[in-house]
Amino acid sequence: KDGHCLVVSCLDGTIRLMELHTGELLNTFGSHHKAGQYGLKVAVLADDATIVTGSEDGNVCCYDLVRANQVQNLKGPLRPTCTIAAHPKQSSMVVASSYDNSNVVWSYDDASWQRQLDQEREEV
Repeated sequence: KDGHCLVVSCLDGTIRLMELHTGELLNTFGSHHKAGQYGLKVAVLADDATIVTGSEDGNVCCYDLVRANQVQNLKGPLRPTCTIAAHPKQSSMVVASSYDNSNVVWSYDDASWQRQLDQEREEV
């Protein structure tokens, strides 16, 4: 949200966090979501600490923005999850759409989801 970084989903299956003005690569994500055949969307949650991306196995992977480790895996549609949308103000809402025309909405109490994300980050 500060306008200094850009998150890009690449056709080689990686997600890259880049400094917007210099193009410097800050981090790479890619070990927990399945990618390479489809263009997959990526979003940053409102907490500015979590990246969410679709996966060709239909799931949605949540990565810690700084550590690049997976913090959560959300079960999604049966077909590749091609589109992801995150609520602009609430980190507790993610919408995923699949190539099979299905949509899945994850909506949790903001505090409880945040606690779960924080717990999973501490375990890693």
